[in-house]
Amino acid sequence: MEFVFAQNDGMDQGLAAALAGIAGVVGAGIGGLATAYGARVGAQKTIEAVHTQAAHQASAEHEQWTREHRRQACDQAVAAWMQFYTESVPCQGRISRDQDISEEQFTALHEAFIALTIATAKLQLWGPDNLVSSARNLSSAAEQLHVATLSWPRALHSGDTAEVSATQEQVAACNTNASAAWHFFASTAHTTLGVRLQH
Repeated sequence: MEFVFAQNDGMDQGLAAALAGIAGVVGAGIGGLATAYGARVGAQKTIEAVHTQAAHQASAEHEQWTREHRRQACDQAVAAWMQFYTESVPCQGRISRDQDISEEQFTALHEAFIALTIATAKLQLWGPDNLVSSARNLSSAAEQLHVATLSWPRALHSGDTAEVSATQEQVAACNTNASAAWHFFASTAHTTLGVRLQH
């Protein structure tokens, strides 16, 4: 019986030592796994932070890109309006003096109107809505002035003084409306871009 107990005691000690060794290995393994997991989580958070920063940077760059194109579109609309206004003034002068408008003047006015229509339409690409709306309003007012001016030869040669006077009043009213539309557009652009437009 003593031999059996001694054998069992030795086996217990060996088993205990083996189990302790295994526990150490397993413990080290678990510790390693925990370390690896922690590192992976940390790396993932770093990646997410980098992605967030990149997204914010990309958003800021996109906003800057949009503002720059919006400013360029406004500059083009301003230049187109000034050209249209320049071509319109002599036409209105001749209308007020009951004089014919030359074919060259009509052509120049029409080309300037087309350029203004295209320039104001480009602002639809860049927004915002209030600037787009004011640009549409400017284009519409210019169109009304353009159409009223084109109707002048018929009124002038109609022999009807009432029609002549009515057309002159219509052109004058359209000019006032176009000027108001321009000032509204300039004010809106100033608010949006922070730049005061000069006419």
